Amino acid sequence: MKKTAVVFLSGFFLIGCATLRDIGKPNWAPYGSIAYPPKSKDAVVDIYDTQMPKVPYIEIGHISKETTDDQQTAMKDVLARAREKGADGIIFKGHKFIRRGERMAVNWYMIEAVAIQYRQ
Repeated sequence: MKKTAVVFLSGFFLIGCATLRDIGKPNWAPYGSIAYPPKSKDAVVDIYDTQMPKVPYIEIGHISKETTDDQQTAMKDVLARAREKGADGIIFKGHKFIRRGERMAVNWYMIEAVAIQYRQ
């Protein structure tokens, strides 16, 4: 009985620790009902931060990622999600650090962007 309890508690703690790191895809919220074909895995996705695109575009959806990963990894995940959704670029909306928990506080990083598709 004691051995079973130890195994159960060990599993509980391992599962609890595994959830500290976000291993999922960035969240996607489309701005309409049109689904665009995905871009190739090596397609370049333009990033706009301080300047807006000089060509006509439409906003196709909102992408956000909340993770304990570093900023570069989070951005790579956001760009990969943009490719999956057929975006030509993203407009970077911001990022912030979030401290979660009281006793065992964890620093989370959140990034937000708007996926765009160029119009020709």
